[in-house]
Amino acid sequence: MSLSTSQSFLNLFIFCVFLATTRADQPETGESNVQVVNFDVKPGGHTQSFDQTVGDFNCKFTYACQGGTKEEWVFAISHDDDESHWSCSVERPGGTSYLFFEHFKLEISGANIHGVEAYGKEDTPLEPNEFKINKKKNLVKEKADKFKSQLAHLKAFAHRGKQEL
Repeated sequence: MSLSTSQSFLNLFIFCVFLATTRADQPETGESNVQVVNFDVKPGGHTQSFDQTVGDFNCKFTYACQGGTKEEWVFAISHDDDESHWSCSVERPGGTSYLFFEHFKLEISGANIHGVEAYGKEDTPLEPNEFKINKKKNLVKEKADKFKSQLAHLKAFAHRGKQEL
């Protein structure tokens, strides 16, 4: 097998892995429908918040953590073309945070939360019993007695308007 053929197979494999890890049940969004902001997550043990708004959709991340120094995180809001499906993502680039979170909460207004993805160090999914979704209050937060203090990526999915049966 030639080097170019090996490279082609490698590129195809990487593309297939990308497709396999993309959530098929979530609507596609164009790049123009994504707002990305970098922000610092700061240790110190006191409660802090960061929020962003796109139109009448708002996403607010509230947390308290301990550890070394501040870390740069990414906050992203995306939506489909008709603005019926939204997502809000808070994550540490690279999938690893060295901070220990005492608590966290992600609140949404302007759409109804219907799903969450939560990951700890090295993109390891949090156990389902480490966090809870409250659809009435439109938020996701840690379960104080179960959360293991590791958070590196939190993403909430929301919808607005009529839902098809």
